[in-house]
Amino acid sequence: MLCLLFADRIERKWQVCLGAIGIGVFGMLFARSTVPPALIALGVTVILCNNLLSYSFHNYQSKLFPTRQYRKEGAALLHTTFQDVLLSAPVPPR
Repeated sequence: MLCLLFADRIERKWQVCLGAIGIGVFGMLFARSTVPPALIALGVTVILCNNLLSYSFHNYQSKLFPTRQYRKEGAALLHTTFQDVLLSAPVPPR
């Protein structure tokens, strides 16, 4: 719901960039934090940035391709590639 406040005011590509930068910055701060309230606040902020990135990217990927046919095929290819990357990411040992 928070993304709706600025969804149409900022271009999608910049929303994707802001989401990615926010994930990186707040994720590193989250990793370094030791105070419980800061951990909670930074964790929520990382989740909000993840939601912004996901929401913006799914809307932006349809604008990357010029025609309806390319748009459908390109979006499917991007989605499949994204899922493959997520599945092949290493899981850290416990």
